[in-house]
Amino acid sequence: MKIAKWIKNLPLVQNIVPLVSMVFIGFGLLMSFIIYTNNQNLTDLEKVIIQLAKESHKMEINSELMELARSRTRLTSKIIDIEDVFEQDEINMKLDVYASQFARLRTKFLELDLAEPEKIILDKQNSIVPIILPAQRKAVELAMSNDLNSKAKAQQILYEVVLPGQDEMINSFTDLIEYESKVIDDLSKKSQLSISTMNHNSYRLFEFSLFIIVLISFIVIIRIRKIQRDLLDYHNDLEKKVDKRTFELNQAMQLAKKSAIAKSQFLATMSHEIRTPMNGVLGMAQLLETTKLDKTQVNYVQSILSSGKLLLSIINDILDFSKLDENKLQLESICFDLKKLSTEVLKLLETKSNEKGLLLKLDYSGDVQKYFKGDPSRLSQILFNLIGNAIKFTEKGHVKLSVHCISFDSEYSKLRIEIEDTGLGIEKDKQDNLFQSFTQADSSTTRNFGGTGLGLAISKQLVSLMGGEIAVESQYGKGSIFFFIITLPVVNESEHDIQNDRENNSIIDKKFIGHVLLVEDVLMNQKIAEAMLKQMGLTCDVASDGGEAVEMWRKNAYDIIFMDCRMPNMDGYEATQIIRSEEPAHEHIPVLALTANATKEDTETCISSGMDEVILKPFQVSDLSSALSRWLNLANQ
Repeated sequence: MKIAKWIKNLPLVQNIVPLVSMVFIGFGLLMSFIIYTNNQNLTDLEKVIIQLAKESHKMEINSELMELARSRTRLTSKIIDIEDVFEQDEINMKLDVYASQFARLRTKFLELDLAEPEKIILDKQNSIVPIILPAQRKAVELAMSNDLNSKAKAQQILYEVVLPGQDEMINSFTDLIEYESKVIDDLSKKSQLSISTMNHNSYRLFEFSLFIIVLISFIVIIRIRKIQRDLLDYHNDLEKKVDKRTFELNQAMQLAKKSAIAKSQFLATMSHEIRTPMNGVLGMAQLLETTKLDKTQVNYVQSILSSGKLLLSIINDILDFSKLDENKLQLESICFDLKKLSTEVLKLLETKSNEKGLLLKLDYSGDVQKYFKGDPSRLSQILFNLIGNAIKFTEKGHVKLSVHCISFDSEYSKLRIEIEDTGLGIEKDKQDNLFQSFTQADSSTTRNFGGTGLGLAISKQLVSLMGGEIAVESQYGKGSIFFFIITLPVVNESEHDIQNDRENNSIIDKKFIGHVLLVEDVLMNQKIAEAMLKQMGLTCDVASDGGEAVEMWRKNAYDIIFMDCRMPNMDGYEATQIIRSEEPAHEHIPVLALTANATKEDTETCISSGMDEVILKPFQVSDLSSALSRWLNLANQ
């Protein structure tokens, strides 16, 4: 407003206002006249352009028709010269295609608005086409018979009828194109004349417009400068806001990363701290189970083992969920027997189902192969979660595991694996949330049945990692069917037998020959591991930290070392590195980690420090036996 007022008060502006008004009036009248004239020229030019487009379209169609005619003649000549039947068939098919295209384009051309000269030329073509086309077909039929006399007749028809007729057709197309070119030239001259007139009028309009533009530019420039200043201020302000927001986002990202690292470290630490005493509880219970006990005492020990394994499964669920949440969990790809795996899972859950009086069933369809490649431990985990849930929420009746084949080929098989129960079922409005983390169908579920609410969430993510999908079908009061669909690579029986031979060669026996060094700082874990190893026929020395272990290794000959990782003074990683650096090149003593560190990163650290294998706490006698069978000789060998 201030700028406009300032401009209005300028003496120059006040003096030229009347003159500018007269100029605008004259300019308006002149512009109206020029616009009227240009409109007339534009109308004429529009008609010329439309006609030009039509004639160009005609020329294009005639050019295509002429090329198709030439192509048919070339192919007719070619088919006479060759003897390969397949190549003849291919050329014959092309001839049919060209004939179809020729007929379509010719029909399209006849539908156009044609001038009298064009109609005369077309009449001439109409007299030629009925002669050429049958002659071409006859020549092709004779040529494809691959008989010398027929080929000679075909050549005679080609040179006496087809080629002369074709020349006349091409000449007629040339006449059409020349006529249309002449028409296009005339139309181009008319359009150029119209454009020239319009340009002349536009030039006169430009001369007057220039004066008005210069006058108006003076005012516009002042306004533009003001807008530029406003835009610059706005730009600077916006940049400050963007910088501030970027800084805040970076801080938030750093905080999120720190939180994720802290969560992972917390879970790893908690896992380690819980697994260490759990190893004492479960280890002592296993050792106690091997002693002479009465029936009541056996039940007590089995309750301790069952409760300990349940607590361990909850810890594993939380760790698995954390790995899945951070996309750190990787699947194995090994051969396994799906039918055997299904049977073993049901056998593990048989005690729990018997306690409730439930019948466990397996329906393994006959069209499903036994051997596949995949991650059997994770597949077992999914089945264990789903079947365990079915048993937990079913009071009477049965729980059935069914394995069906949806489709298969020589390499892959698409399977539907479902768990059916006769429990209460799940209400429709609660089914959508079942596979979410820490979610159960009812808030009273945890109070009545226990559990973390992670089993289904972990199962869903594991199925997704396998490239499959999981869902539930349930009707309240009639039971539920949880099912998942996955595609697995099929393994032939010979390949599976090779792997079985390898596994069978590592038979787990309870008696071994060897001298073992056990490195463990926790007294309880020392007692458990030493007792288990001695039960398996081994002599055992014990070291309380890495430094003591290195000194004992230097002085004694050991067949294998079981190494804890976290210890005071010197940890297991450093001790293993020293042993690897000092042992002779031709000797390699197996070092097996006994650790409560359950993450993938911890396992990688063990291997990179020189350890050969990792056994996770709490461990069972079978875990030690299985590991020993891979590194030591059995007593009966």
